[in-house]
Amino acid sequence: MQRDADQSRIILDILESVDRDGDRTQRSRASEVGIALGLTNAYLKFCIRKGFLKARKISARSYRYM
Repeated sequence: MQRDADQSRIILDILESVDRDGDRTQRSRASEVGIALGLTNAYLKFCIRKGFLKARKISARSYRYM
């Protein structure tokens, strides 16, 4: 039960972070939410697969999340 609540909180925090600024780096999102960079990447990919977010490549190493 607690694990599901933690995951929901993290997903909500990431979605709110994207809503505030879609151009920020994953590293800055990770530090804002308080999770590891790799977990941030995994949660962003999860949100994209579920249709909560869209990602657009803006340069060779950068994405914009909407």
